[in-house]
Amino acid sequence: MKRPLSIFLERERRTPSLEKVLMGALLLLVLLSGCKPRRPANILSEKKMENVLVDYHLAQGIAEGQSGVREVSTYRNVQAVFRKHHITEAVFDSSLVYYSIHAEKLSEICRRVSDRVEARAAMMGVEAQAPPKDIYADLDSEGDTANIWADQNFCIMQPNKLQNIFHFHIPADSTFLLGDSFLWRFRSSFRVQGSMREVYFVLLVRYEADPDTVANVAIQLRDSRMNEMRFEPDTHLDTCRIKSISGYAYWPLPETHEEAEFSLLVLSDISLIRFHRKQEEPELEVDENQLLPDSVETDTLPQNAPVRLTPAQRRESQPRERKQRIYRESPVDPSLLRPQQRQQLRRR
Repeated sequence: MKRPLSIFLERERRTPSLEKVLMGALLLLVLLSGCKPRRPANILSEKKMENVLVDYHLAQGIAEGQSGVREVSTYRNVQAVFRKHHITEAVFDSSLVYYSIHAEKLSEICRRVSDRVEARAAMMGVEAQAPPKDIYADLDSEGDTANIWADQNFCIMQPNKLQNIFHFHIPADSTFLLGDSFLWRFRSSFRVQGSMREVYFVLLVRYEADPDTVANVAIQLRDSRMNEMRFEPDTHLDTCRIKSISGYAYWPLPETHEEAEFSLLVLSDISLIRFHRKQEEPELEVDENQLLPDSVETDTLPQNAPVRLTPAQRRESQPRERKQRIYRESPVDPSLLRPQQRQQLRRR
């Protein structure tokens, strides 16, 4: 039979102490916090993806300058890029899908790609024009001209059921005034392999009317550039209060499986500028009693005084009518003239 002390010691060896439990939980927490989601094996690294995209963009630019069918030239150049980097088209598509989900990583990759492409163009002797100064870059949310965009200024779209729609909605507040106009600005950058590059953008302004009135501006986008959608209210909307402003972008889904090639659109530098209507300055009424008297006794401006003429000068200055007398000689009968007079008449 075991003694009570030995039983107690054996129980202590089997039951972990509180200190040991806490140490084990702390160790497990450290291990879990150190684990990060790893990139799948078939996905290109960020540096590799950056190098591929640089050559990818250069290949597309070369295809635009080549003769023949543009789609055929683009396909040949892109396949040459894949062979150069020893990857397949499936690996490139999977990597684009992976980085499109991780938007922050893709944004940083696209920024570095843009810088390298511009540097490569400068090395080849292509001087890029300096972009014009952005007059809306330093705007805040206050003032007569304000940037009221409060959402993230970066978005990724794809022609699939999950990422083919981009939408925003901003309700009006006390800072919205009658007659406000708006400017929706964003930079579009297509990353496509096929011909799916038709995206529709709509800007909607809803007014408090009976019934509610909705005005809109729409564009169809196909290129990579800086875009501006401006809305200015009509005359009959100047007296209506704004209820909300919203906008959306829609990328139609491909109709066939052959058109379902990987396409991607990056929207960046998004802003929404609100302009207050310029107020007309009221005319100031002048009180005649407050007008100061003239402090100059004599007029300092030169005046042309009238000149008095004498009667003789007046007669000389008046136009005169001159008469001219014309004398006509009557015909002379030669038979009545003397021989000497006849000779003089013949000489005439």
